[in-house]
Amino acid sequence: MPSAESASVACRPDTSRSDRHAAGLAGATHRNTNDNTNSSAPKMVSNGSDTTAAARPLTSDMISFTATVVQAPNSGNTRPPTSSGDVWTPKPSDIPPPGRHRRRFSLHRKTNQDEQENCSHNKKVTILHQSRPFSEIKIESTVERMSSDLSKNGYMYSRGSFESDPSLMDRSDRRSSATSRASRVRAWSRALSVSHEADGDATSIAAMITTTPGTVWTTFLKTVGSFADETALSGRETVSDVSYSWAQHAVRVRCVARALLQLGFCAGEGVVISAQLSPLLQAVNLAVASLGGVVAHVRSSWSARELRDDIFPTARATVVVVDSLTDNFREALEALDDQPEALRRPIRAVIVLGGLDAAAADLHASFTVIGAEDLVAISSLATEEAAMTPSIDSLASSVMPGQCCLLVFEYDALGRVRAAELSHDNVLFTAAALVRSFGLINRDRLIGYLPLHHVASQVLELYMPVIAGLSVVCAPTYNRPLVRVVTEHKPTVFFAAPATWTRFSEQVYRAKGDVNAAIYRWAKIRATNNSQKLLFARGKGAKHRSLGYMLAKALVLNNIKKKVGLESCTACYSLLAPLDFELERLFKTVDTPIYQLFGTAETCGFAAINFPHAWEFGSSGRALPGTTIRCDERSQETVLRGRNVFMGYRYSPNCDNYCPGPELDGDDESDQYTSTYNSDGWLRLRQRAFLTPTGFLKISDPRDFLVLSTGDWVPIQPFEFAMMELMPELDRAVLIGDGHTFLSALFFLKTSAMTSRAAAGNNKHAGGRLLDEDALKVGHAVGSSATTVGEAIRCQQWAVHFDSVLEELPQVCCISGYRVRKWILMAADFSVESGELDPDTGDVCRRAVDRKYQALLDSLYS
Repeated sequence: MPSAESASVACRPDTSRSDRHAAGLAGATHRNTNDNTNSSAPKMVSNGSDTTAAARPLTSDMISFTATVVQAPNSGNTRPPTSSGDVWTPKPSDIPPPGRHRRRFSLHRKTNQDEQENCSHNKKVTILHQSRPFSEIKIESTVERMSSDLSKNGYMYSRGSFESDPSLMDRSDRRSSATSRASRVRAWSRALSVSHEADGDATSIAAMITTTPGTVWTTFLKTVGSFADETALSGRETVSDVSYSWAQHAVRVRCVARALLQLGFCAGEGVVISAQLSPLLQAVNLAVASLGGVVAHVRSSWSARELRDDIFPTARATVVVVDSLTDNFREALEALDDQPEALRRPIRAVIVLGGLDAAAADLHASFTVIGAEDLVAISSLATEEAAMTPSIDSLASSVMPGQCCLLVFEYDALGRVRAAELSHDNVLFTAAALVRSFGLINRDRLIGYLPLHHVASQVLELYMPVIAGLSVVCAPTYNRPLVRVVTEHKPTVFFAAPATWTRFSEQVYRAKGDVNAAIYRWAKIRATNNSQKLLFARGKGAKHRSLGYMLAKALVLNNIKKKVGLESCTACYSLLAPLDFELERLFKTVDTPIYQLFGTAETCGFAAINFPHAWEFGSSGRALPGTTIRCDERSQETVLRGRNVFMGYRYSPNCDNYCPGPELDGDDESDQYTSTYNSDGWLRLRQRAFLTPTGFLKISDPRDFLVLSTGDWVPIQPFEFAMMELMPELDRAVLIGDGHTFLSALFFLKTSAMTSRAAAGNNKHAGGRLLDEDALKVGHAVGSSATTVGEAIRCQQWAVHFDSVLEELPQVCCISGYRVRKWILMAADFSVESGELDPDTGDVCRRAVDRKYQALLDSLYS
């Protein structure tokens, strides 16, 4: 076990807290294995994108993802499975669909009398799937008799919807099924299936998920026709609150589209946006998509060089939209305007949504700068509305579903700027799958406030309302704290990043502090039990709540939720980054369970989702409906395939390492380069992960990126390489900060192989290791007399040296917007034996490091 001198935290101005930081260190090793299977073959969970599966008839009562069902060995059915892939067990044609306007969560099964007679106590079941890109995929598991009637069917199926109908059971079976429901919700097989009853236009949404690609504009027009008088957007413009119906919103979108045409905007060109959500921004986004343009929402912290050399050329930007003209954008635009005309990007206009300020007025460039009011007024300057409207419709009709409409800029693992290309079908399919899974309708209210440079935020706040017709409250326009906006507008569904849930937890602690401690303990037990009871509820299980829970909800829980502003929420979700387990437990005790969502820019922001009646604590969720996830249990490499997978990467022509790809139709410019995922459509996810026996994805270790609690993906290699370049005295530098708000680093000084026994005896632990010659030279240069690691840990000169190096790091590291703010000098190096290094690759197991040094890291981030 590490000693009290094993580490030292240097957080300006105090560097003498090594004893307190090391007090909580404990050695532990971690193995990412699955106890439920002995097979090292890849595991697969499918939501029906496998092309080898036979088509299944779509009914209005089922969720639109499909199942992959094969017959288990010795099940009594002599029908052989096909060799080409998975086989569906179709729903009998004589079974009528269940009643509408209900939501049914049922375990799908098909009864076979011969199977019931020949079933044994335990059954081995096997799922075979198409093996690419791995070898043959085979899952084996044992289903006990306590799994109720499921063990009689001879079927085991992966994530999906294997439909059965309550009419298949007689009344006595249904009565006994309802009686034993509480025990069967824990059964292994009940976690494998969930279906939803149709509600309103659910059939059309289901069709959109399965078979019907479309464009953003055509989908928007359908929603306007269905909910013309319903509220679409609300917010504050100038000094008054405003609200727009879908019909009014459509008029504004056409006005903005005409204004863009007046500015010379053409199909295939890009619009770079760095602005918060507002009603006008919604109109700009839809107008660009309707004209066949490409939208690129970027974070405001990109450097001027990156904007000028990478983002503007890659996006083929001709229009820039900002809330206010910050220094980096002004510098990039002025530098772009000073370039030779042959190299200059054709920026035609800069639109300032927040009003023309002094910075915009002082912009020394040749292109047009207009404000928000001018954007709407400019559409009527040169051409009448009647003449321009057909042009907008004709341009919109020429846009194809597979055409790129969205660029997501980020860094790759090497620190190069790249853009993920997403098509109309990508974003609409993902939005429709979320709407169907979450059960959203047009009467739902959504608070929009998330940073739009995250593609998940765009899908939720820009495209999901277009699918379901729900109302969006533009929170940033009110200039109030988010908690106050939530309390006033009472959303029915709420999405937040872990950093936001941390702020909301402060409100929860204050609210529950006003409740008697004994009463609160009783209420939180009731809330937790109710959440567990509905883990995989079926039928009308959501309405079968205990009297104790109803009393706790009326007397205690509703009052707490009201103070937080979430009393109207039917479900709360966490996205962009992993949610801390303690936060997840806290909100569950106040009857506000938070469901984790996971995805990357390449998967349109969503690859796996948890939602009510289909969730597992600590997991990232099951595969998005209509997609397939495969996982190799030995290497923990995870791949995904589905209609949410992006078109490819687009690099800047200024990038040294780019892969030329297909050019856009009708475009001969040479600045478009695309690097795609592998040829058979499988996308390799960025993090190591594994699948649980119930089909839930769990992230085991970061691979190339750290995910901050704000949702930003930070590449590891550029930072660690830059720190090693600046500090030759280091043997290893490890970047940390996964799940936190900022980055930190672990430093390991070079030590001599010949450590004196006397020095080791004086320090008793690893801190007695002698410093290497390189470390001694740097130590003498900074005025330190330390000769061992333990002495360096206690030396103030070393602390000042590390602080000064981190101040210089942004000039050396190519990553902008993120800084390494704190560091720890470690006494003992990582090793395979102690569990910090992977035995196969030698890479740092960052999750194992987080667990082993949890107390040390908690004190660093406290």
